[in-house]
Amino acid sequence: MRNIIWLSIDSLSDIHVTPETMPTLCDLLELRFCNHVACTPYTSASWYNQITGKYAQDIGYDRFSLAGCNDIFFHKGYHLQSNVIQLFKEAGYQTVLDSFYADWMDWLPGFAQSNKIKSSVFPQRPKCSPFLWVFHYVGLHHDTTDKNRVNLKRELYPAVLKKHDKIIGRWVDAVYQSGDILVITSDHGVTWVPGLDEHHGATLYESSIRTLFGIKGIDWQWNVTALSRNIDVAPTLLALALEQKMDCEGVDLIKIYNNEAIELDYAILETGSAWETPDFHSRFGVRWVYHKYVFDWTSEQVLALTKPILHPEYIAQDGTPNRSNSYLRAGREILGSYLASHGLERQYDKLQDVIAK
Repeated sequence: MRNIIWLSIDSLSDIHVTPETMPTLCDLLELRFCNHVACTPYTSASWYNQITGKYAQDIGYDRFSLAGCNDIFFHKGYHLQSNVIQLFKEAGYQTVLDSFYADWMDWLPGFAQSNKIKSSVFPQRPKCSPFLWVFHYVGLHHDTTDKNRVNLKRELYPAVLKKHDKIIGRWVDAVYQSGDILVITSDHGVTWVPGLDEHHGATLYESSIRTLFGIKGIDWQWNVTALSRNIDVAPTLLALALEQKMDCEGVDLIKIYNNEAIELDYAILETGSAWETPDFHSRFGVRWVYHKYVFDWTSEQVLALTKPILHPEYIAQDGTPNRSNSYLRAGREILGSYLASHGLERQYDKLQDVIAK
């Protein structure tokens, strides 16, 4: 049973992890999923996506408030759902959760029973073994949001990335040992939208939904360009360490190496601006490999992703708008089916109104 170190870096998009800005992190990601997306790109919901392997509407997460403030979440029994932390604990792993928010999901099985740390700096390696050690690094988030973001110029963003790249590299050098599996993820990316306070989470810009998923320690060197989703993290972790499956919508991405077919034709995306629609998600999308269909209250469009966003001045920009009838039709059908099957009548009716016009 191999030790698992799971490092989650808050507020970091994969498209900004380049040899120029974050060379250490690039070297760490031996197996890197380069087309990895967050199905619900804000912190709390994205964490739920990752640990349960399920879409937001299947885990009771359809609003920005923490689940602990959501009576419906408990009334419907979502707090009893199986998750990857629980399954590792049941398999004999010592589970260690380290974050400013270490106790924010104690209502889920396995969380209240895990060791909790709230480090202000990178913590020490656990002494127990085997362990699943989850560390949620918020340093980059704190340097790019809240009151500090007001003074952060876009041209300074690469320097901020380089700073945290060095910190992360020093920590990994100090704690990673031969035989460990190091998993690195992020919960969402960042956007700066002129005139709007939408730093992250509220948009479906590529720089917000594209997140990290990389693995070190399994002797595979590969940049995977196929689509992957944050709901695939949990089943992949289980397959790596326990060769165990879980009941979820995500898939084990390691099957790629066994030449087994993986049906990852698209990902469902959903979010919304907390100050406009705090009680439900109002922005939905369907993400293919190179195109993205986006629907909100006022419009719908297909975005063709022409090239990665490498420079800070493009953080809030996306691909070229595209009125491709085939992608519009496919996106409407996929999204309509998702909305209808999850009882999202208000959003479904709005989609039909847009189509009728």
